[in-house]
Amino acid sequence: MNDRSLIGTPDSCLPFMQKLTQVGITEVACLIDFVQDFDVVMNALPYLKQLKDNCAIHLSATAMAGSTY
Repeated sequence: MNDRSLIGTPDSCLPFMQKLTQVGITEVACLIDFVQDFDVVMNALPYLKQLKDNCAIHLSATAMAGSTY
């Protein structure tokens, strides 16, 4: 499942996002399973934003370097 989903930390998920970018994927949907503890899920959402921000930083740096991931 790790090679098909965003399970882990923002840093551990970044290589997967880079692979998606390499094959031309520009958007990723997020299915949130609210399980039994709503607060646990809501408290984890900042990590998803951190991954999004990290991807934007790496994409920008890559574009400025003139190459692709």
